Amino acid sequence: GLVVQLTHLVGNDHNVRFLAEGMWNEALTPDTFYRDFAAALFGEPAAEEAVEAFQIVEANEVFLGGRGLSNMGYSLNPPEIGVVRAARHHATPFFSVPWDAGTVQYLTERAAKFEQAIQNLNRAAECLHRAQESCRPAGRAELDYLTDKTRAYAGHLQTLRMLRDVYALSVRAFGFLKTRGPIGCREAMREVCEAALGA
Repeated sequence: GLVVQLTHLVGNDHNVRFLAEGMWNEALTPDTFYRDFAAALFGEPAAEEAVEAFQIVEANEVFLGGRGLSNMGYSLNPPEIGVVRAARHHATPFFSVPWDAGTVQYLTERAAKFEQAIQNLNRAAECLHRAQESCRPAGRAELDYLTDKTRAYAGHLQTLRMLRDVYALSVRAFGFLKTRGPIGCREAMREVCEAALGA
């Protein structure tokens, strides 16, 4: 059961340790584990903030339904990335896009969940940042890593939200071909390009 965890060991240290300790201690719960883990690594004064961050991140994962709504491209295919892959084989790239309003609606629903998740992750990162003030020296590097990793995850979700905007604006721009002609489409494509650069 632990072998699969070893494929991504860095950043999963606490997961592997929880699984290992749980094999010997049937009474182990995430809360007790987090408290002991945080106190041992960061020191008692910093443990409370760190535990709060861990709990926020765990609750966030539950909120997203497990596996983060399949948002990581290295192990799953996020729809926000999969949609743009469809453009490679699109027969009429100068007259339409290979996604429609239904796709945009689906991505809009995902983006709303990601927006809440980003807020959750930012709260967790703030807890970790506050823990730095009282963290023991031996745990500072790990605390910095966890803080940066949490912020990077929020940034990743923000990028997926911004890709949704690119797709929505693309559908709108090509819709203008029929109502406003090529010039209207071209002007709307400027917004698409700006959104794409932001993502």
